[in-house]
Amino acid sequence: MPTSRAAARERTQARTLCALAFGLLAAAVTVDARSVYFAEPYTGKKVTEYDVELPVDRTQHRAFSIPADCNAVVEAAARGAAQWGTRVESNVWWKVEHDCRYHAFLHRHDVEPVHDYVTGYDFMNAYLRDLPMGARCSYPGVDPTLPACQPLPPGVPALASLLPFTDRGADAHRLDLAPCRIRSGIFRGRVVRDEAGVHCEADPDAPGFRVISVDYADVNGDRVLDVVLRLIPLAPGASRMPIILPLTRQSPDEPFTVPEQVVVPPNGRAP
Repeated sequence: MPTSRAAARERTQARTLCALAFGLLAAAVTVDARSVYFAEPYTGKKVTEYDVELPVDRTQHRAFSIPADCNAVVEAAARGAAQWGTRVESNVWWKVEHDCRYHAFLHRHDVEPVHDYVTGYDFMNAYLRDLPMGARCSYPGVDPTLPACQPLPPGVPALASLLPFTDRGADAHRLDLAPCRIRSGIFRGRVVRDEAGVHCEADPDAPGFRVISVDYADVNGDRVLDVVLRLIPLAPGASRMPIILPLTRQSPDEPFTVPEQVVVPPNGRAP
């Protein structure tokens, strides 16, 4: 039976949306503090710049070069340009605007960092004990003055809010527990709290998160290089909006904390 044009168009749009989603979520780790890597729309290819054509009103499209034209992208989005075009183009608009706002966040301070205590750490295989978990990690048996247990500034996501915590008590010794660790950019498991501290029970079906990029910049202008992780929650019904987590430290041996005087707005949108 011949395939209708409408059905063919729907299949084409579905394939395009899949490619777009892959391009947004594909992990692309930045190891150069001077560059920001993006996933190119439709292809998912790791690039430092890309060109894209988007609708700006009911009848016109405009070509943008990212990140060179990011100011124009943000201005057009503020005028409502993202409402025009197909569903695919609307999703591309969202991705491009997000890329531009993220690029602006990383380049808010045009100063050369003097100290670097972050680039030697493997964030794709980080131990959670080295990262700030947020206020939920303060519980009996764990010192609440530890950097990883301090409440976080407004707009900074708490890793603890993305993870299932379990109190096992006396039964904890029967479990196959290990230190909580991200592996190849993915963490899935249950965080077990007991008298000995924080451990993890491996579970590939448990909620968690994926690290989709690691970028380096001085985000608060203090001349100390910071690292910015972009995370995607992994849980049924979770938002696919990347979460931005900025981190820093003042020596190579201490846990990471959130840089002082930096505010990350909700959903990673920089002001």
